[in-house]
Amino acid sequence: MANCRYCGLRNAIRYHRCIHCGTPLSTSGPTIPHSSESSSAIHTDVDLPGELNLLNKNGYSVYLMSQDADISLKKIDHFDKTVFVFGNESDGLSEALLKEGFDKVKIEGFSDCESLNVAVSCGIVLNHYRNIQSG
Repeated sequence: MANCRYCGLRNAIRYHRCIHCGTPLSTSGPTIPHSSESSSAIHTDVDLPGELNLLNKNGYSVYLMSQDADISLKKIDHFDKTVFVFGNESDGLSEALLKEGFDKVKIEGFSDCESLNVAVSCGIVLNHYRNIQSG
């Protein structure tokens, strides 16, 4: 969440339940945002697919970050009313969420690296956002 704050995003949301089974995720710290994350919200009892569908119906673009996506992050040229969803580093996004019909987006790399951790992926998306915003 510090990545979001660093890049000037004020409406970052962290979801602290497994999107596969709803089990609370273990956290290394308190469930209250750290001072550096004061603009983020932590939600534990949210129907993530339902919330994403509601946002989509209200004009938000919802992008699921996935290695097997057809759309490159480089093709995303707007960030107004945009939601990026990052999956668990081990399991990725749930099959149920992937079947919701949202666009899947990938980060194109320069090697045969299979995946990036969530913090690095988020940093790359946020850097892309800042580059788009600054023109």
